[in-house]
Amino acid sequence: MYCSHCEAGFVWMYEFVGPKKRYSHIFRERTVQQALGSTAAHSARMQQAPTSTIQQIHNEAIPLESERLSEQAWSQAKTSSGLVLGVDDFAIKKGHTYNTGIHDLKGETMLDLLPGRKLEDLR
Repeated sequence: MYCSHCEAGFVWMYEFVGPKKRYSHIFRERTVQQALGSTAAHSARMQQAPTSTIQQIHNEAIPLESERLSEQAWSQAKTSSGLVLGVDDFAIKKGHTYNTGIHDLKGETMLDLLPGRKLEDLR
């Protein structure tokens, strides 16, 4: 903002809105929670916000949420008794690109996702 009387520029700073952000932390968290169970377009209609904004908020949150869930799965696997591991490979592009998933079969969680399916890749 700009004061034409004293010719000074200023901005309002709010603790609940991050620097250079338009939406509050609570709004962003709520939007991510809603978007995880629906599409970005549906979440945008519920929040009455632009779909591109909701998609951007969702894309920023996914790596953090993925890391949190991965840590949770690994801690459960480490503390479980009688851990049963499963290894499965699957094609991303048939005949060209493969990934390997490592699963905790008793806990029914994916522990890790590794590129490739050959022993050298997994090491």
